[in-house]
Amino acid sequence: MIYEANIYHNLKLKPRFGVLFMSDSYNLGRLGEKLAAGYLSHRGYEIIATNKQLGHKEIDIIAKKDDLFIVFEVKTARSDSSVKPEEQLNTLKIKRLKKASMLYCFEKKISLDKLRVDLLAISLNYEQKMANIKHFKNIF
Repeated sequence: MIYEANIYHNLKLKPRFGVLFMSDSYNLGRLGEKLAAGYLSHRGYEIIATNKQLGHKEIDIIAKKDDLFIVFEVKTARSDSSVKPEEQLNTLKIKRLKKASMLYCFEKKISLDKLRVDLLAISLNYEQKMANIKHFKNIF
């Protein structure tokens, strides 16, 4: 079950090279991850790694706050999409995320009780050039 932490944040988006949004999902996802990293840094999280490869699995963002390590899954969608970004997290992705999180803890010798997994759901509004970020804490 996902519990919403009721944290919302709007960021003004700035175009790069005259292009604000690119249509393919890879670039949409990368833009979301950059916005997420900025959002987290602004809230006092120390970004440890982004796009961390663990075998065939990837963790979008790993951060630390206080004595807790947080693995972040970032899901991004256009605001006019029929599917909300938080609805994109399916059971297969959750299974892979659990495995990747455990691999990271094993690799870095981090106790599992010092780990939390969160979801950042980012909705991009093209017309208003705004991003709405929802932070779901402790998703499993």
